[in-house]
Amino acid sequence: MKPLMFDGEIRALERALLSLSGRPLRVLEWGSGGSTVHFTRFLREHNIPYEWTSIEYNKNWFERVNVEVADDPHTKLVLFDSGNNNILQPDNTMDEYVNYPAALGKKFDFILVDGRKRRRCLLTAKEIVSPHGFVF
Repeated sequence: MKPLMFDGEIRALERALLSLSGRPLRVLEWGSGGSTVHFTRFLREHNIPYEWTSIEYNKNWFERVNVEVADDPHTKLVLFDSGNNNILQPDNTMDEYVNYPAALGKKFDFILVDGRKRRRCLLTAKEIVSPHGFVF
């Protein structure tokens, strides 16, 4: 499964991950998918220890991605089923989806915002990114 990104974007994210190596990485992703599968494989191939948390709102997509990463003990997918798989969800605040990472009490080295409620997720991300971390 490949991320739905341009090749240059994928390479830029890989370079960012490599620049953070040297310690176990804490990675957070809003919106699981090809990026979850690709970048966790990339980290394993480069022997970079990590803890990857990916948050998803679409149950069907969650199940599809979960099959791809089921054997990876360092990757955790979390489902907040919105009950609505439409791309636009103006009437659904998705508060649990947005606020869950802050409730973990962790700082993350690498945060990828690629799901719903992106503006609100970015506002949360700035509070939980580590001092030398990246938010994409």
